[in-house]
Amino acid sequence: MPGAMRSRIVEPAQPQTRGNHRDWFEGSRGMDAALPADLFAKRVAMAKATTEITWLFSPHDKQQEIMDAEERFLVAACGRRFGKTMIALMWLVREVGRKQGLGWWIAPTYAASMRAWADMIKFLPRKFRTINKSERRIELTNGGSIEFKSADNPDALRGAGLVAAVFDEGAYIDSYVAEDVVMPMMLTTLGRVLAISSPRAKKGWFWEMFRLGQGLDPEYRSWQLGTASNPYVPQAEIDRLERTLPDSVFRREILAEFLDELDTVFGSIKHLATATRPTEIRPARRVMGIDWARRHDYTVIVVLEQTAVGVVMVDLVRFTGLRYRDQLERVREVYARWQPQQVLGETNNMGEPLVEFLQDGGMPLEGLTTTGSSKPDLIRQMQLAVEHEAIRFLNDPVLLKEFEDYEETTTATGSKFGAPNRQHDDTVIATCLAWRCIAGEPGGERGAHFEGKVEDYLDTGTYVPGWDGGVPYLRLVEDEVEPLRRAA
Repeated sequence: MPGAMRSRIVEPAQPQTRGNHRDWFEGSRGMDAALPADLFAKRVAMAKATTEITWLFSPHDKQQEIMDAEERFLVAACGRRFGKTMIALMWLVREVGRKQGLGWWIAPTYAASMRAWADMIKFLPRKFRTINKSERRIELTNGGSIEFKSADNPDALRGAGLVAAVFDEGAYIDSYVAEDVVMPMMLTTLGRVLAISSPRAKKGWFWEMFRLGQGLDPEYRSWQLGTASNPYVPQAEIDRLERTLPDSVFRREILAEFLDELDTVFGSIKHLATATRPTEIRPARRVMGIDWARRHDYTVIVVLEQTAVGVVMVDLVRFTGLRYRDQLERVREVYARWQPQQVLGETNNMGEPLVEFLQDGGMPLEGLTTTGSSKPDLIRQMQLAVEHEAIRFLNDPVLLKEFEDYEETTTATGSKFGAPNRQHDDTVIATCLAWRCIAGEPGGERGAHFEGKVEDYLDTGTYVPGWDGGVPYLRLVEDEVEPLRRAA
């Protein structure tokens, strides 16, 4: 009886939609909102009418190319939101059914593997599968089964025989996991492999497999599928990201390009090291950034000044080993000399009480705690400034070396920034803090970047009266005409 089936299958928390329980599949939560109503109804009808596995999802043309490929080893370097996870799930379900065996979904981390698990539960109707949550295993009505694994403990993966494997974000999985642990599991089954990922640098096993798939080995096939390959992503969004993302990030994450060198964030900035310390203080808007340290690192103070031709570094002070009282005195000396209108200091570790002490003394100082989530925005803003040549640096050898050595380490969960082992990045962070005063909070009122060259934003016909020589207004991305500084 239909009614009896509902009472047996549907969980108590299962929501009702359009007045009826959808008791034959798990993925009812929000699916009618995620898909157009006519498409949703069509997919539901197809699934009800067949015993062959049917998804609540239709591949677009480029995804279908992956499904139709006959080579044994497939590699897809994809831009963000291409839809690589969904097509890889469909491919894996089909492959384990063909050979009536076990397939693995292998992701860099447990959290990443669980996201794929959730997508399968959402888009594959319940009538086609049975879940074993404790083993992260799905038994399919086509005779195959899939287990979801993480690559963070490689030797725990040994022992199984596989008919198919998907490497999710394969560029972030160690070659030992892929080549030494997983591939030998398919020696007797001649299983197939699909590796999907946003690309990284031209090195590692994922890059080598991609290279073989470009016509070098008949058993391999590879694709470079940028975000624009997904017809459902608006071109206007891609254009916006091209303007706002650093070039290397846009090429890697949106165009799906492998980069010659991934780790360096800023590259050489020697061509921008043309600023000099002024011999006299002139009327201008100035900002200051402070990165604190005590013994092992350096406290660094950076002062930036906005001029008619852009932003220039006018002072860089660097010291170590001073007591906190002496550090505060040095900061006051620099502040008194330049009189910056805005100061931003790092509040990590001992920075917070130092910032509070200076605030109590009347300094226009704000604090910023750099974390794994806030630091990338801070660095990306500086990266954009360097790429757009919106800033000029002092020709200081320590600053130039720290900028050139500064690294980005990409993982499956995001980017990590810092100096190479046993080296320093204090001048980089202090400069980034000062630049944050110029650029503003990401997404804030003044925007987080310049969309072109700084010169494009100068209104040379409008001046602030009363200033020595007249300083033009600077028109920022989100503003019509915003002065660098109001006349007193």
